[in-house]
Amino acid sequence: MIKIGDKIANIILILGLVVLMFVSSSAAAGFILKLQDVIDWDKLLVAFKAIEENPSLNNRIKFLSLIPEKYTDNQIGNIEKFLMAINASEKHEKLLCEGDIYIVEATFRLMAYVEPGAYYEDLFISLGKLATDRPRLFLQMLNKYEENFKYEYPVTMTEILDIVPDIITKEDAERQRKEELKLYEKRIKALESVTDPELLRVRDRCIKEIKEIIERLKRLKQL
Repeated sequence: MIKIGDKIANIILILGLVVLMFVSSSAAAGFILKLQDVIDWDKLLVAFKAIEENPSLNNRIKFLSLIPEKYTDNQIGNIEKFLMAINASEKHEKLLCEGDIYIVEATFRLMAYVEPGAYYEDLFISLGKLATDRPRLFLQMLNKYEENFKYEYPVTMTEILDIVPDIITKEDAERQRKEELKLYEKRIKALESVTDPELLRVRDRCIKEIKEIIERLKRLKQL
């Protein structure tokens, strides 16, 4: 016959095992989450090179999957080498500007790690093209990853150097000014075409930032 004290001891033992299992599973889950939050720049470079060789759906999905949705300090590998590769890639710019959803989202995620400088400016120019050509997709991504843009929204730079690469004379400078005005005005019209209520806030801020640049360009004519 089992005594009451033995029953209580058994109950305590079972409760202890349950608590131990819960703590262990929570710790394991936390460990898995930490693993998921790592960004390995070397692995990302390998995945990017795979896209360069073959931009298949699987390769593009894998590339995106290696970039955490939220910024993480848990980074390993050579970020500089990766950024050099993506900056020199015509394939990346083509897919981005064409609105490939996986490359677009990957680029918006990557902006959390890119500080102002050459890489930052080149990515801003490409994202600006996306804003003009595919404004709704651009605003959806900006709305989702707004926190990745600490300084300004990615609408403030254009591909003007593709149109007027060199400024030697006053005429060149004036032509550059006029052409850039056209690019910004076209971008505003594109953004204004998006009327989704959930996107209006970021849309209006984009337009405000562009209009400020337009005003500065117009003032240059008066100097």
